[in-house]
Amino acid sequence: MAAAELLSLEQQLSCSICLEVFTEPVNLPCGHTFCLGCIDKNWQQSPASACPQCRATFTPRPPLRKNIVLCGIVDEFNRLGQAQARRPEPASASASRVPCDRCGDAKAVRSCWACLSSLCEAHLRPHYQDEQQYRGHQLTEPVAGLSRRRCPLHGKLLEFFCRSDGACLCGLCILHQHREHTVLGAEEEAARLKVRGARPLRH
Repeated sequence: MAAAELLSLEQQLSCSICLEVFTEPVNLPCGHTFCLGCIDKNWQQSPASACPQCRATFTPRPPLRKNIVLCGIVDEFNRLGQAQARRPEPASASASRVPCDRCGDAKAVRSCWACLSSLCEAHLRPHYQDEQQYRGHQLTEPVAGLSRRRCPLHGKLLEFFCRSDGACLCGLCILHQHREHTVLGAEEEAARLKVRGARPLRH
């Protein structure tokens, strides 16, 4: 499996609380899936048993049962990822090659922070052809995993961290669901975790 395909699959197999690949995934009655440990901790810190993604409330608290099929898919994904990591990269390939988020195959030449995408030459072309529509779109050197930094609810950059829920947030998340919570800049929280030697914060 190509690295771009693994990256795309990783995004689909990631918990929206910890932003890591699922560990013991469980389904809620609303259909959303989280790591067992993440949703359990979330509910222990909250007076209501609600879905962190769609805010559906469950009374009484539903039993949390592992999704056996998804557990198997996650195990296979982890096995493929480890095999990919062990496989030597061809000498001609660049170690810093970032795939295009739109097509997944071509090499990205720039990243757009407004679109939250790394783009190949073909998919970057509209930014240059329609300057009116893309005015204010900041382009930088390609950044790997930029699309993972997009809020699944609002499509904005995940640039904050909610200590109350242990989740990365965009500005709209703070206004709508986390107004009363302890919120820090994501980079500030990542630096704090690094000093403590904890697992790094992932977008």
